[in-house]
Amino acid sequence: MLLKNISDLNAEKEMAVIINYNTKLVTTLALLSTMRYAGMRVLLIECDSSDGSLDFFLSLMKRYKFDILKAPLRDHGLTLDWIFGQIESEKVLLVDSDLEIKTSSIISFFRDYIDEPAVFGCGFINGPGWLNDPIFRELKGALYHERPWMPLTFLKVAPVRDAISHGKSFAAFRLDNEYSLLGKLAKVRLQYKLIGRILGKGPAKLRNHFYGLKPAVVYYDTGAQIFEYLRYEKNLYFASLPEPFHPRFVTHFFGITRNVRNLQDTHGGGGLSKIRDLVLKRLMEVYGEKVS
Repeated sequence: MLLKNISDLNAEKEMAVIINYNTKLVTTLALLSTMRYAGMRVLLIECDSSDGSLDFFLSLMKRYKFDILKAPLRDHGLTLDWIFGQIESEKVLLVDSDLEIKTSSIISFFRDYIDEPAVFGCGFINGPGWLNDPIFRELKGALYHERPWMPLTFLKVAPVRDAISHGKSFAAFRLDNEYSLLGKLAKVRLQYKLIGRILGKGPAKLRNHFYGLKPAVVYYDTGAQIFEYLRYEKNLYFASLPEPFHPRFVTHFFGITRNVRNLQDTHGGGGLSKIRDLVLKRLMEVYGEKVS
C-alpha cells in the first residue's frame, strides 16, 4: 500500500523498516531478503529518489506485500527519531538499504530475547574503540562510542520513544571532552576558537571517563546516544553478538547510500558500480528478480 502518512500504517506488533534514497538496486535486495527471512510486515520509506525508485517499487508491490511511505530526505538519525516518534508498532527491525539478510537464524535469535522485560533491543554491538585510521580525518584519534550496529537492529518502540522524550536522539555527533570536568569553561572553549587555541589540549585528569578511558574527543555515531541512555541510565539490556560476527548472517554493502549522497565519499565499500554485478546476480539467482 502507498501511504500518505505513517499514521495510516496498520498497527503491527513487529514492523521492518527500510529507508531508500537512490539505491533502488541494493534496496530491492534488502526488501526481498527481509520479506523472506524476517517474517514481518515491511515499510519502505522512499526519500525523494531520482533513480525511478518509486515507480519501480510500486510495480514490485503488485507481486509482493509491503508498504511504501514517501518522506523528505533528512539526516539519517533525525529520520529515525521521527519514525520512532510516530510508528504504532511495538517493535521495529531496522534494515539498511544496502544489506541482505542471508538467514532467518539471526531474526530467531532476536526474537528469543526481545520480549524480555529488561531488554530494549537486539542486534550486534559496534564499539567502543579508537578511530585511528586516517580516513576518519578530523575524528582520527577519537573514541568511538558503543552503540547498536545500525544496519540491522531490532528495537522496542516504547523505551526508544522514552529516550527521545528525554532529549536523546539517533543523530550522530562529536563530543569534545577537553576540560569537561570544568563545566562552563569547557563550553566557553568550544564557543570561542581563540580561547580554545590558547588553552589547547588539557590534561587527561580534566576529562570525563568513558569505559575507563579519558579521550579528548568522543564520537557518537547514529544510535549511540539512545543506546547510552537506555543501557546506562535506564539499566536496560541489549541482547547482542559482537559486530565482527555479522557476515555470518548478513551481507552489508557498506557505504553505498553515503556514496550516493556524496560521490567523493568512498569510505567502506565505495560506489554502487563496484557491487552492481554481484547484486544483480543475487537478485536473479536467489529471488528470481531481474532489475534493470
